[in-house]
Amino acid sequence: MNKSVFCLIVILCLTYGVQAQTHKTDVLVLGNGNAAWAAGMQSAISGVKTTILFSPAGFDIELRTQNLESGLAAQYRKRQQADSLLNQRALLKKWADSTANLQILSDRSYTKVSRSGSNWVVRLNNGQTLKAKVLIHAALEALPNVSPAKKITWLPLTFDNTLYRTSVASGDYLSSIKGNATVLPLSQLLVDDQENYVELKDLSNSMAAGQAGGALAAYAVFFKTKTSKANLKAIQGELLNFKQALMPLADVAPADADWRALQVIALMGTMPVQVSQGKALFQPEQPVALAEIKEPLQTLYYKTPIWYADHAHAPANLKNSISLICYLGNRSVTQITKEVNKKWEKPYQFNSPFAEETLLNRREIAVLLHEYLQPFEVNIDLTGRIIK
Repeated sequence: MNKSVFCLIVILCLTYGVQAQTHKTDVLVLGNGNAAWAAGMQSAISGVKTTILFSPAGFDIELRTQNLESGLAAQYRKRQQADSLLNQRALLKKWADSTANLQILSDRSYTKVSRSGSNWVVRLNNGQTLKAKVLIHAALEALPNVSPAKKITWLPLTFDNTLYRTSVASGDYLSSIKGNATVLPLSQLLVDDQENYVELKDLSNSMAAGQAGGALAAYAVFFKTKTSKANLKAIQGELLNFKQALMPLADVAPADADWRALQVIALMGTMPVQVSQGKALFQPEQPVALAEIKEPLQTLYYKTPIWYADHAHAPANLKNSISLICYLGNRSVTQITKEVNKKWEKPYQFNSPFAEETLLNRREIAVLLHEYLQPFEVNIDLTGRIIK
């Protein structure tokens, strides 16, 4: 064998060795708790290649009974009950094995985290290198060479400002309010000086926060953009599709047939929600007055004052409710009345009689507002202000 051929073989072998030691993925999740698991799972089911890297300590998933459970947290609880004979390791393995796009690397430790162009590079103590487009940090320890400039935290649900409209997770218990009427605005997950990086260190015990972080990371990869350019509505919609509660409604469970409609109506502030003693209540079966939704509707639909000028004291019966909806949505009263009549018992499953003078409760008018005015489609910025 001549010298040139030998050198070529050596080069090829070395190149293959380097490639064999480099693992490429779309989203890389660091951590071994609630947030890490949910972030990796949501990223994978949102359709991008995802890797979870956890330390030799193994996974440690523990749900807090004081939290409101939805999304992946509720799914985990359901799997626990269905496979009660399995220990946690076996349960998580079974779940991971049935999830496309998800790979879990166990018993690995990393020594360095750095940038390589727009990508993230994580070097392991065994010599292997992981390369990812988006990095999710959901571990308790700080990352070497990465210093986020903000602390991520849950916020009490308040309607004093519009930030609640940007929520991507809700319902984790906050000791300062002694309750679970909490939200997590999307802006909390963004770090100004770290693009395509999702910080969950301070919320590593939250499966809801992890699920939100996973959706954010997956969006950036799927649409080939940056996390700072992520579309709020698209991420919220994706989370709602996977039953993640964006508003902490203590009296509306994910199993409720109208769960999505009531979530959206509360999220956009279309109907007032009562917050008392650390709990947020929608009170779906309570009566409603059209006067109480005038101001919220006015912020979303400019024609609201005109209708109310002629119906100042109108009762919230079916006739007036359809009249209001049709006026704001430029729809035909006759057509919408026929549609609602057909859907009244199925799929709406309303118990009250279909009649013009029937007084609607909060659930019924919320469902109609959600379907025919579609408040979720109103564009907002990351502060919750309406974009016109």
